[in-house]
Amino acid sequence: MEGHLMQRGKSKTWYLVFDTPAMEGHKRSQRWARIGKMSKTEAQERKRELLRHLDNGEWIEDRTLTVTGLLKTWLADNEHRIAGKTWEYYDMRIRLNLIPTLGSVPLSKLTPKHIVDAYAKIRAEKLR
Repeated sequence: MEGHLMQRGKSKTWYLVFDTPAMEGHKRSQRWARIGKMSKTEAQERKRELLRHLDNGEWIEDRTLTVTGLLKTWLADNEHRIAGKTWEYYDMRIRLNLIPTLGSVPLSKLTPKHIVDAYAKIRAEKLR
């Protein structure tokens, strides 16, 4: 697979632009992967690494993942890194505030407006 690097924005962040493999019955599509702020040499190394993952079939783009799925996965993955009471607090806040307001939103559709609206709703309920 081939791709090319582009720098965008005032911060000069590097992006990898590549074509995803076409699935049966679908058009080929172009994707952008944020690489980050770094030197051009580092960006080229990261590009090769990402393209190697693509060639090996390791690129997974889950358009069905929702905010609930992400938050539950994050909690499970980080339970051993977070103190017990802190983890319980995070779990409670996620269950009571974030999942009811943002949980059903697919990550691919999440916008800053969703987050601002959720924050306003949570503040209005005074964090139960």
